[in-house]
Amino acid sequence: MKDNHFVCADNVNVLGATYSIKLINGDERESLGENGGICECFSKELILNNKFDGDPRCVANFNDLKKKVLRHEIVHAYCFESGVDSNEDIDSELVTDWIAHQSPKMFISFLEAGALSKDTLRKISDLLVERYDDDYNLKRSNIIKKGDIC
Repeated sequence: MKDNHFVCADNVNVLGATYSIKLINGDERESLGENGGICECFSKELILNNKFDGDPRCVANFNDLKKKVLRHEIVHAYCFESGVDSNEDIDSELVTDWIAHQSPKMFISFLEAGALSKDTLRKISDLLVERYDDDYNLKRSNIIKKGDIC
């Protein structure tokens, strides 16, 4: 049986800017609409939609879907903080989706290849000890149950 809880941090550092992570129902914020999430760059908020009316992905792959949406919104925040959020020459949603989908695999490749600095590896190690339990579950923060949302 799949775990029906989604856990994420309360905030995340994006190039020195702290973005809060909020889990709300879509009808609580008009700008969210039917989207899985939004990045409110000026208020530094990553907002995930707890409500997926009729979305079949929500039932079968709840945690995977929420994590992908969170990665997607983090990528938008990185684009904004880097100054590349409004380039009309690229399809930002396509690129953001691709990065959000491929980044876990890319991260593993970086680790396997030795492509990360000692400072980055030290930060990763510290985060693993500080924020994850022995089974690699995030220790705390925003928690929602699938049954309460879908």
